[in-house]
Amino acid sequence: MDNKIHNFSPHPSPLIKFGQINVNGLCSPVRQQHLLNFFLHSSFGALSINDTRLSPSNAKFIFKNEHFQHHFRSYWACSSSSRLHDGVGILLRNPLHKHVQTIDSWNGRLLKLDLFFHQTKISIISLYYPPSGSVHQSICNDLIAKLFSWLDHA
Repeated sequence: MDNKIHNFSPHPSPLIKFGQINVNGLCSPVRQQHLLNFFLHSSFGALSINDTRLSPSNAKFIFKNEHFQHHFRSYWACSSSSRLHDGVGILLRNPLHKHVQTIDSWNGRLLKLDLFFHQTKISIISLYYPPSGSVHQSICNDLIAKLFSWLDHA
């Protein structure tokens, strides 16, 4: 019997762990700090954030001071309207954020980051699908159409 301990993974795993969280609003500094703590203490390389309710002016400055210190980047898609339950974001750890080449957003409901690694392109899409109901039907139809166009293009 072989009593040797085998280490089949001498290097860190090349896998990227993805997470998703609905924050139900991210306008307060306390919620922002809780999200930051959650992300920093998680093993996620990429975290999709939904229902941020951030305005474009608020999103412009969120986590900007923390980016350098904690080695990550945040990307946001905000609605220019005053609709509730809008806003998506993606947090990416180093070194992933160094590979972001293009950023696309749509109506505060979709955010797509294209990452390029040598000869490989990966798209990360964050989506916030509104609650079901006839009130949101046209938004849902437009959202699905835009998502499919991005997927077809990829």
